[in-house]
Amino acid sequence: MQEVIQFIRHDFCDRYVEIVKNEKSDLTPTVLLYVLGTSYKLLHPSLPFVTEKLRQLLGFDEMLMVSSWPTEITLDQKNYRFNLLMDMISQRRILKQDLKQKPHEAVTLLVQGNKDIHLLIQEHELLIKKLLHADEVRFLADTEEIPSGFQVSLLMDIKLGIQGVTTKDRKTNLSELEKTIHEEEQFLQRLRLTISSNDFLGKAPPEVVQEKKQKIEEVKSKIV
Repeated sequence: MQEVIQFIRHDFCDRYVEIVKNEKSDLTPTVLLYVLGTSYKLLHPSLPFVTEKLRQLLGFDEMLMVSSWPTEITLDQKNYRFNLLMDMISQRRILKQDLKQKPHEAVTLLVQGNKDIHLLIQEHELLIKKLLHADEVRFLADTEEIPSGFQVSLLMDIKLGIQGVTTKDRKTNLSELEKTIHEEEQFLQRLRLTISSNDFLGKAPPEVVQEKKQKIEEVKSKIV
């Protein structure tokens, strides 16, 4: 369940929804409905009543409890260019965590990479500026030195930076680490309650049950 929630929050909301606010086609509403409807199916074994209600509000007639389980779609190849733009959004959000700025305050974005990377960014520069809240994009060749005042993150062979960053102190980092551990412990407790529920074990497909068990081990390893 956590993987689906993370997908909805970070991939779907933070990335795809933000993009279609600026660029969309006639198929966009259909794709968005399909993704949400399928996500509710995946969440249904753990959140039966909430997902059923939300899916009805979207206009779906079929009841989730009698619907077929989603099948995996195999793609011939991944869209490297699109995935790179998506990863840039994620890196920008990570860098922003250390930035003393207002939520919608624009920043200077620095991109260091080869010529192909520069051409890709320039092709989608307007969209990137909107998504990353940047008022300027500065390009550097691989051999150029990064100016002072930029916090830089490595994305594959690309360096992405934003200006005006302050480093968090040790006390702040420790506080955030303790908060993360607490959240993981709560999540682990919810997972254990779910996996011990007879209702869940009776309705969920075997692969979903196994997935929950694997997730429990993953969370336990993070805490330890």
